Amino acid sequence: MLMSAAAASLSLIPFYSASSQGLDVYTSINAIAYAENNSAYHLIKGTETTYNRSESAFTFNEFVIGTRYKNISFSLISRYEWFLGFTKDTMELYGTTVNGTLIEPDKRYDLDLKTNHIKTDGFRIAYHYDGFEGINLYGAASYLKARELMVGETSGWASLTGDCGDGFECYSGNLDLSYTYTEDKLFDRQTNAPESLYGYSFDLGLDWQLTDSVFTSLYVQDVYSEVLWDQSPFTDAQATTATSVIEDGKIKIEPVITGYEGNRDFKQKLPVKYNALLGYSRQAHTGYIQGFQSYDTLLVNLGYQYRAGQSQYLFKYYPLDQAFGVAYKSSIFDLALTSDSFDYQKTSILEIRLGFSIPLYR
Repeated sequence: MLMSAAAASLSLIPFYSASSQGLDVYTSINAIAYAENNSAYHLIKGTETTYNRSESAFTFNEFVIGTRYKNISFSLISRYEWFLGFTKDTMELYGTTVNGTLIEPDKRYDLDLKTNHIKTDGFRIAYHYDGFEGINLYGAASYLKARELMVGETSGWASLTGDCGDGFECYSGNLDLSYTYTEDKLFDRQTNAPESLYGYSFDLGLDWQLTDSVFTSLYVQDVYSEVLWDQSPFTDAQATTATSVIEDGKIKIEPVITGYEGNRDFKQKLPVKYNALLGYSRQAHTGYIQGFQSYDTLLVNLGYQYRAGQSQYLFKYYPLDQAFGVAYKSSIFDLALTSDSFDYQKTSILEIRLGFSIPLYR
């Protein structure tokens, strides 16, 4: 059974790695930002606004430029990604901190926050095997040189106990913090940025034509990865009781902090990113369901594609996030945009994809 045109056009395997019978050059930009129930823009900028209780936020950006000969591709890559996973109480406390207001009195806030941030450059070698009838396999290996690091976790609790005199509000609680970084954004520790000794990552993909009309596509990015940092700075700290003071008309929290700072070798793991699609095609029309799982987040969309010659027009909808996306794809061009608002400062999900693949000879 041969791979259908619908299965090939909706493959989750990076389009620039699809097998060809000649030599191509290609480039692509893929960027997505997501903040559950909140504005991704305001969360990233840390601006004053209304923050809703939620549990995750992330951004992933990748720029690729490379060449492909038949089933083998080589590309230069630049990546930037950060992830925040937290409890709903943590987001509520963050909102009061940014806006300079007090938390609810006599309420215990259970706090937990984890972060994974990295910026890398490198190269990727990929191979696309289409020797099985109706099945395409994909594998890629990347060498990464990292430039920015922040990995850590914070856990504990906090509550507002009330007025403790002289215009101060007292907090009680206990918060344990441990994180490794290239730049100390919490305590402004002056230190030299560590060196990334090496890094690597592996990707896997599968396209499978199940019947004449039904097909599936799977793509797992960073299925196994590791970045080794040489003598990266770290901080282990504990925050206990705190008071609040008024600065410029806003409440600022000043906790009592003890801890330890040092340097150590550190191995950073990249979050695994799972992508899956199941589609049904009839003539020029295709419907599908697609899912993305990573960063403690599950995003699901329903889509429809119409094919006209070498052009494909795609429309998709995220029912849980109420986001809408459109895309156009041809043999050399790929463009996609997804958002849940026309105002980029209000979007909780924003996805942009742009790619070119230019044949040099066939």
